[in-house]
Order: sequence, then C-alpha cells, then structure tokens
Amino acid sequence: MHDVAGRPSSLCRWFLAVLAAPLGLVWAAGCHGPDAPVTGVVVGVVTDLRPGVDIDELDVERKVDGRSLGTTVYSGAKLAFPLEVRFADLAGGDEIDAIMVGKAQGHPVIAREARTHAVEGKTLLLRAPLASACAVPLGPQCAAGLTCAAGSCVDSLVDSKVLPSYSPSWAQGSTNDVCKTGSAPVVTVGEGQGNYLPLSELQVVQVEAGPQGGYHVWLAARMKGLHQSGSVTTITGSIPELGYTVASSSLIFTFDPDEGGFCKIYGLRFRLDDDTHKVDTLLGKELDVQIEVSDTDGDSAKGSMRLRLSSDIK
Repeated sequence: MHDVAGRPSSLCRWFLAVLAAPLGLVWAAGCHGPDAPVTGVVVGVVTDLRPGVDIDELDVERKVDGRSLGTTVYSGAKLAFPLEVRFADLAGGDEIDAIMVGKAQGHPVIAREARTHAVEGKTLLLRAPLASACAVPLGPQCAAGLTCAAGSCVDSLVDSKVLPSYSPSWAQGSTNDVCKTGSAPVVTVGEGQGNYLPLSELQVVQVEAGPQGGYHVWLAARMKGLHQSGSVTTITGSIPELGYTVASSSLIFTFDPDEGGFCKIYGLRFRLDDDTHKVDTLLGKELDVQIEVSDTDGDSAKGSMRLRLSSDIK
C-alpha cells in the first residue's frame, strides 16, 4: 500500500500505527519494499537522574503528524538508560513528537518534548537528555512549543538538518570519537554563555539575574580523553568566606570539537543563591568551582578554579 510518491499510503500507516501502539512501538516494517532504505528517527534518552530513586516511572507518548500512537510506560526493570524511543517506517517530512514525563510516586517531576521531521531514506538520532536541572523544584516552567533542556527553555522542534544518523553506539560515543582519542582525561574550567572562554585564578565573573528567578554565572568547560556524547558534567561550588556550599548541578551534554584535540561545552548556568543565602550577601565574594566530566566507560576528570563574583548584577 503506497501512494503515488512511493510513500506508505495513509491507510497502511494508520493500520500499522494501530497494531504497533499497544506494543510500545511506533511503526512496524511492512509498507516499504524489502530493499527500500528505512526512514525513521530514534530519540535517544539519557539522564543524570537516578532510576528508582529520583524517578520511578517514565511515560512516553509518541505522535506522528499530530496523531497519537499511544503512551508507553517504563517502570521497574524497563526503566533503564540509555533509552531509545523509536519511530520507524516513516515518510519523508513526517513530524515526530516524543512527549516524556518522568514521575516519582505518581507525581510528575520532569518533562521533556522532542520533535523533528523525518528525512527520506535516513534514520536520524535525536538526543533528548532528561537533565536534573529541569526537574522540580528548580526546573523552569516552559511555554507551549518550548521544552526544558539543561535548565533552560528551548524550542522543542529540532531542525533535522543538524541531526546525525543513528548508530547503536550513540550513547557510548562512536569509534571515531573526536573527544576520546586515547589521551589521559583532563578538564579545564572556563566561562561563557555562547562560547568557551578561558579563566584565570581570581578572575571576576559576572553575576546575572535568571529569567525564572535566582542568580547565576555562566560557566564552560574544555576537556579531552572523554566521550563527546553521553558524558555527565557535574558542577560544584562553594564560597569559603561564608562556609556556603552551593547546590550542585549535573547535566548530560554533547561536547563540541575544539582546537588541539579538545572538546568544549558552554552555556552552563550555575545558580548561586538559595533561600538562606541571598544574592546581596554573595556579591564580591570568592567562589571555588569544580567541574567534573564522567563518561559511560567510567573515566572521569575534574577541573577547579577559584573565581571572584562581580560586585554588581547584570
């Protein structure tokens, strides 16, 4: 059952959707000929949340062109990461939508939406990490069309042109991982919202007001010897003068290649204040920062820097 363009007919695709949804699948093969390239999308989900502790259930609703294909509930032994949400046997241009809600004891604690368009003859990988920075109570409430990623609201629709092809090794890094090249793991602390910028000891970093409340500085990291994808970046900090340990932040990012065999990540929002430490008491103080990157092979490295917070707020 195909239409005149060689795509699965709407009847065929509807029939497969009805069959596949109760099984937790999106499409079953069968509408395309045996030699036709597969058109699909795999949504790759990793998290720094602890399955069974921070979340004990993940509900995933799948949609194609706005039509729901049902919801799959992952719990118990099925709640394991990395997790793959598969959309297969699509037609080029189809919009896929994965709507994920993580729960603890029945209460929603984190949500993530991932949308893109299928490309004819390709199976794409769409990464959608569930970052603890997006979990309640710290995560922002995002408007329709936006979703939380790395603690900020971003467009839930990702341009398919920037997506790589799916590989079964996506969560471990590919065999030609540009970041993990055999060098000893190393991490350097930097700053920057739009790029990695180097820092020196006791350099002043600007305190900024966050869009959802709270105050932060923008940090960045440069590393080598660790996987480009699936690595957990953890930021810890303290203000020694006040005996104050700042709440840590753990996120899962894909690093960008950088010069000299290094890879970089930037735009790491590190919140400084809490209910008992108002921002006015922190301005101008020294801040000890540590950034640790740990990959799926169990390798890790840490970078540390003592900085000084600005005396004003931007």
